Amino acid sequence: MALWLPKYRPVWFLLLGTAVFAMGVASGQDSGASCHVDFPSSQAAVPYSGAVTQLDFRADQWNCAISPESKVEWVSVSVLPPGSNVAAALQYVVQPNLGFHSRNTSIAVGDQVFTISQEAGPQPGIAGPSSLEWVVQEKSTKLERKFLHLGSDDPSMDFTAAPSAQAVPWLSVKKSGDGGRIFEVSLNVHNLKAGTYAGQIVVHAAGARNDPLSIPVNVRVISAGTAN
Repeated sequence: MALWLPKYRPVWFLLLGTAVFAMGVASGQDSGASCHVDFPSSQAAVPYSGAVTQLDFRADQWNCAISPESKVEWVSVSVLPPGSNVAAALQYVVQPNLGFHSRNTSIAVGDQVFTISQEAGPQPGIAGPSSLEWVVQEKSTKLERKFLHLGSDDPSMDFTAAPSAQAVPWLSVKKSGDGGRIFEVSLNVHNLKAGTYAGQIVVHAAGARNDPLSIPVNVRVISAGTAN
């Protein structure tokens, strides 16, 4: 007895093939990590500037490497299916790291885990005035004060500031609140004769690229009645 087929057999075979293909995809996805993936490397180190990279790999099933989804916003991942005599490829796009700490994430493909690590962005710096300047009268009993304002790209950076080891006794520095970024700089010039004096304030911040930062302090002491 002959097998009856619809009149338009090409269309019928196309529909049948599509159904079989869909069943194969569903079956492959159900197997999940049971398929074996062979990566040339299980990890990648990415610079802070980011990268767009394609990594060829082998799999023991044509539908083994389903498209994974990265669990972090700074990485997007896709799997490019194999072409004619070409291996499948894992393509990942890593965004620039604008933070001050390194970061990493893992991506599961088949039965393997691929790890991406990215170095920290450029370390923040200490920002402050180029110098502090005073003009004061000789034998003044007034305690002269200025406020030293410091800054950084990193809002969590902690500062310390103090006269340098070679500091003279007329210069003192103390913290003045506001998150530890403002320091009160005081001069006691009562015992200083007319002339020019120089000191230095040294600022420290752990992890800053320009740690320590030295800020010159220049003082001109003038005789009473001398014009500025």
